[in-house]
Amino acid sequence: MSYQPKFYRELGGDKAIVASGGEIEVQSGGTLDVQSGSTLTLAGTMTATGTLNQSGASNFTGAVTTGVDDTGVDVKFFGATASAALLWDESDDALELNGDSRIDFSGNTVKAGNTDGGLIKAGTSGARVVEDTANMKFLSFYLDNGATSGDNRAMYLRLYLTGAGGGGEACRIFTDVEDVAGGTAHGAHISLKFGTSGSITGQGVANRNTLHIPAAMTGGTYYVNQQEIWADAAASDVAGVTNQAFTNYNLGGDSTGAALIEDSANLFHITGGTNASGNMVGAVGNEPTWASKTHLIRCNMNGTVVYLVGVQL
Repeated sequence: MSYQPKFYRELGGDKAIVASGGEIEVQSGGTLDVQSGSTLTLAGTMTATGTLNQSGASNFTGAVTTGVDDTGVDVKFFGATASAALLWDESDDALELNGDSRIDFSGNTVKAGNTDGGLIKAGTSGARVVEDTANMKFLSFYLDNGATSGDNRAMYLRLYLTGAGGGGEACRIFTDVEDVAGGTAHGAHISLKFGTSGSITGQGVANRNTLHIPAAMTGGTYYVNQQEIWADAAASDVAGVTNQAFTNYNLGGDSTGAALIEDSANLFHITGGTNASGNMVGAVGNEPTWASKTHLIRCNMNGTVVYLVGVQL
């Protein structure tokens, strides 16, 4: 251990002082040993080019910076399970979870003022997360479940409304085409796909909407599904567009396969209930005559305008 000038022992005390401009150097193979009950106080800067091993607790009361800008270093936090770790990977510029580690918000208390993202926030309407690369997926999850039983879900969202008069949605998805002539745009696109030999023994539904009716309900209006066209302005008009409708039924894909599907597919399939006079589906034989028709419902079938006949009973 070499001592630069201005190193002296404080008289009457048990303290070694390196004055301004001085230096303590621990050379290769040497050890600076601060024993139990002692304190090493550093008011300046400590530079270490080797390995710093700290087995006890460490308290940092000031700012902590790791690495330098545009270079960085890996920072790793191990868990109690083998291979479970949180890693800041400087080469990937990414925060990575490895092994059986996960993000758990179960004990989180949401701050009341953070209404724009109580748990997770990525930008705001005025300060967005922007990347203009084509075919960008901002959130990408490719999940694989090989279980041979159970009802597995890639994502499960559930909102409990516990305040009287409160309302909302478990999920609100909004695509906004802002003052540009965009290409194809969907509020949401939900698909159910099968591999070449994939099939199921139960139902296969691309999108399922279920309205649960409890034992008794008072007030309100309820729909299983609502199709809505909203006029944003007094001048809102669709007369100049190519086509418009509340619902579009499209049979596409391979033309040969589509022709086979068309031979047996139904436009509607109602399950449950009974066919009887006064019911949702009336029994055959009680239909009114064509002369009593009162309304026509305009539809578009493969580019041809046709009408469904409505009868007011």
